[in-house]
Amino acid sequence: MTPRVLVLHASELAVDAGALSPAERAAVATLPAIRRDEWIRGRCAIKRVLGPTASTTIAGDGAPRLEADPRHVSLAHDGAWFAVAVADAPIGIDLCRRAHASRVAAVLGSLGIVVPDPVAGWAALEAVLKLRRWSIDALLGRDAAVAAAGDRLEIRGLGAPVYAVLICDPAYVAAWAVDGA
Repeated sequence: MTPRVLVLHASELAVDAGALSPAERAAVATLPAIRRDEWIRGRCAIKRVLGPTASTTIAGDGAPRLEADPRHVSLAHDGAWFAVAVADAPIGIDLCRRAHASRVAAVLGSLGIVVPDPVAGWAALEAVLKLRRWSIDALLGRDAAVAAAGDRLEIRGLGAPVYAVLICDPAYVAAWAVDGA
């Protein structure tokens, strides 16, 4: 199955706790009030891809996991933007707003990673970290590298090389990655 990827603005996602499954309602109730609307919108974005009966649980690392569905899901958000990726194999997705360009360029520079588009490079690195189920700390002490490879970015130094597929918009870059793609 080709991954299904969708990027949505928060204005396209109602904050509708009634759309959540019982497990999701129980999970959102444990979150601080300041995080609840964002969390609900993320689950509604997943339902937009998989249908209204899709239900998620929370894995030990905080990532969403599909309940009663063998597929893999990854979710990202930055400000008012949400990105969802679903695949038969493990997948990672990230989204970074272009407004963060100077900040992520500085972080990438401190890690010795030079890329022409720091937002795309950052989104691709984060997608691979999510794919591997590693935290951002995994970049410390590694020789991670990002290189252009046609319409994708190749990520090295975080396990086997991975190609991240980019979705570029004037407001953001989303990147998704699966092993072997």
